[in-house]
Amino acid sequence: MQPTADELDDVIGAYLVFVGWWVTGLVVIAMFIISGILVPLAVVMSDVCVVIDDFPNDMHVYLDKIIVPERAETGTTTGTTTGATRYIHR
Repeated sequence: MQPTADELDDVIGAYLVFVGWWVTGLVVIAMFIISGILVPLAVVMSDVCVVIDDFPNDMHVYLDKIIVPERAETGTTTGTTTGATRYIHR
């Protein structure tokens, strides 16, 4: 049974609403996946930029967590890292 001219606009309208919801759903899924990848990457890049900007001004804030300065009896300062010892002369 063919739709009449009066029913045809209802069928086309229903089809367009259906397509609109599908396109909206696909865009939401795509944006969710893209943001799930890009937002954490942007946060990491932002933190790295802050550290790179602040590092020349106050290196000890970052390096003292890696190299722990210790005083030796000879007057030299030793720094220990994970499994290695470095001697820093002052």
